Amino acid sequence: MEAQANPTEKYILLVGKSVGLRVGDFLNITYGKLRSLNLNAEAPIFIGETVTMKEHVKAYPFLDSDSIPIVKAILERNPQAKDTDRILDYTDASLTQSIQRLMAKAHIDTHGQIARFHNLRKYLIDRLSAVASESQWKQIVGKKIEEGAYISQDQLRDVYLRAMPSIIINGNGKNLVKVEALESEVKELRTKNKMYEDILKELVKDKLEVKTITLPDGRKVDTVPVKGNKWSELLQKLEE
Repeated sequence: MEAQANPTEKYILLVGKSVGLRVGDFLNITYGKLRSLNLNAEAPIFIGETVTMKEHVKAYPFLDSDSIPIVKAILERNPQAKDTDRILDYTDASLTQSIQRLMAKAHIDTHGQIARFHNLRKYLIDRLSAVASESQWKQIVGKKIEEGAYISQDQLRDVYLRAMPSIIINGNGKNLVKVEALESEVKELRTKNKMYEDILKELVKDKLEVKTITLPDGRKVDTVPVKGNKWSELLQKLEE
């Protein structure tokens, strides 16, 4: 679907499903708001508190790794735009019509259902709710919650980061999963390596240790430790 989109449609699709805002709040995003962000930071990028028009509560939306490139492209295409200008000079109806045109371009069968911009919000909510509590995903998309349930922006970012592999649609999610799996394997290998290193160190120390043994005639003598060979060098390396 994204492959058939023009830049504006890509912005609607990718940023729409990333931030999960209602139509009016999405259309109120300005050039100044996006210019204020460090778009070279690692995704997800918090775009700032957004007071919602319907419930008059704060939303805490994020840009995922899909949406950052198109935001950069939109800003580069319109350097003359004022900070107060909205990214899209659309009405609620024209925004939904853009979604429907894009689905038609991609030959997606809606099975009689009417595609709306709100579907992008539902898309994000479903994926956030799989990894977060109700109060956490509601705080991100801007729905009313109990005052005591609010958590910090950093905590919300951690929640969004857990969900991001399932949110993005450009294939990066698979890469993130692979990286997480590789990091887990590396951690396990490091643990095993430390265990084997400790065992080897004890065996080498045993080789170098002076021991007292009893001979068949009852005499006790001390063994001479192995010196001047690779055992001493190996112990030194292990202890470094």
